[in-house]
Amino acid sequence: MAAVVGSLLFAILLAMTGTSAPDAPDPTRAPDGNGGQATARPVVTANPDLPVTGVAPEIEPPDPATIRETEWTARVTIPDPGVPFEDLKLRIYRDGTEPVLLVKVKGLTTLVKKIPLKRGENRIEAVLVNGAAEGPRSAPVVITVDNQAPPLEIRTPEDGAIVAESIIPVRGTTDPGVEVVIRNTANGAEQSVTADGQGAFDTELRVSEGANRIAVSVEDALGNVREEILIVTVGAGEGQAILKISPASIRLDELPRKVDIRVEVRGPDGKPANGAVVEFSISPPGLPAETWTATTDADGIAVWADVLLERQGATAGEGMVTARVELGDGAASLSVARTFQIQ
Repeated sequence: MAAVVGSLLFAILLAMTGTSAPDAPDPTRAPDGNGGQATARPVVTANPDLPVTGVAPEIEPPDPATIRETEWTARVTIPDPGVPFEDLKLRIYRDGTEPVLLVKVKGLTTLVKKIPLKRGENRIEAVLVNGAAEGPRSAPVVITVDNQAPPLEIRTPEDGAIVAESIIPVRGTTDPGVEVVIRNTANGAEQSVTADGQGAFDTELRVSEGANRIAVSVEDALGNVREEILIVTVGAGEGQAILKISPASIRLDELPRKVDIRVEVRGPDGKPANGAVVEFSISPPGLPAETWTATTDADGIAVWADVLLERQGATAGEGMVTARVELGDGAASLSVARTFQIQ
């Protein structure tokens, strides 16, 4: 009761003297240390609980629009969002629903690095994020990943072939317009040809006496490369032997595993050489060489089956398989080789 009466008397006194009551403290101003108020506090306009409305980023379209890398750096322009940049982040979406990256906004232009891409077409969008809320999305840009090497089929010569000529045809197919490079590491001979509109290529290569390691490679405009290795042996026309190993490419972590080695032999008359003695040899990278002797059947075929490649000691690299064939009946022996890969 006393407090109420005191307040009424104070109000009457102010009215008689013309004095106004002191202002209520301004919450935006800090105390000056003397009972008054000093300069205004900065007002924080960003609120991480409120959405960023009406502001959509812009992604600079990719150039080129097709790449072979599986990561991409985007240049993103941001209109003035009306809030401090330090309160904002950029979220990157791929194909509409998959968020793949969240980065801090560093200014009106931000480089967003290492955006993950998948093979094929990628539809990329950006959106500003303020706390848990998102603003409108940018217009999408499309970037395509092509990291697959062109196909390559070599029709002639056959791997492991024995020939009598010093110049052999090299024919095959790949994608149209792809450059094909053929190299003979035995003598340094090289040819380059462009596949035609159907993907076919046809050229010639010089070969030397003995084994010729021939590398045929194709490369597309993006730099994707595929290479096949052939071993062609130049003999004197005494016969022909074709050597194969299956599989010809093995991952190191697949070892130990077994491979099969097969040779097909024809005599000087071009017919299957029945009863020819074949001495096989295999030299895997990092492992000791092994040999095996077999005899061709009525179809001129000899097989060394289930050759075990051990894991211990094996290394990644190129291995070699050889077959020395004794035809008998006074015919000269044949030697043929081919490579295989442990990756």
